[in-house]
Amino acid sequence: MSLKKLMFRQTSRPCSVEPAGLCLASEPEEETMPEEGKELQMNPLPEHGPCFVCGRSNPSSIGVRWWLGEGGVVVGKLQFTLAQQGPPGDAHGGGISAVLDEAMGIAAWAQGSKALAANLNVDFLKPVPLNQPLVARGEVSARTGRKVFTAARMELVDGTVAATATGLFVIEERLFEEQPFPTGFQPPDSEDR
Repeated sequence: MSLKKLMFRQTSRPCSVEPAGLCLASEPEEETMPEEGKELQMNPLPEHGPCFVCGRSNPSSIGVRWWLGEGGVVVGKLQFTLAQQGPPGDAHGGGISAVLDEAMGIAAWAQGSKALAANLNVDFLKPVPLNQPLVARGEVSARTGRKVFTAARMELVDGTVAATATGLFVIEERLFEEQPFPTGFQPPDSEDR
């Protein structure tokens, strides 16, 4: 089953660019994604503090908002601004990589794995324009012992895949001993966790 592209709500308040380059468009009430003629509900995921990619308390954050979809696919809504520019008018590869890393990491966490990246591979397929709605998707493709294998992609507004990534995340519970799962991340009941 393939997920169709995330549909963006129109807001009455336009996106404004602040000095830090954040898009401050009003937050959606809920997000849905059409799938073969039916609507699927997306569950919003919690933010996690001062994260460089999605933390609302970080004034330099890229500002991604994440939702959990069917089958454990994590979906993020974002747009890069001048603060993330690389080539003129396009996003920096480091910003694209950071978003794909976060998509894969959140997918691992959403499945109950307190893991961090050990290896990331990113393929840049198309330029990613600034100030355009984008969708990032991440998922866990396999798990073997402490290794969590992940994949992610970034899509342009027309659904064109602009970048893909694969990652190897390693479960390392002790690094997160003082940090419980945020509200909204519920580890599955599993013997192999």
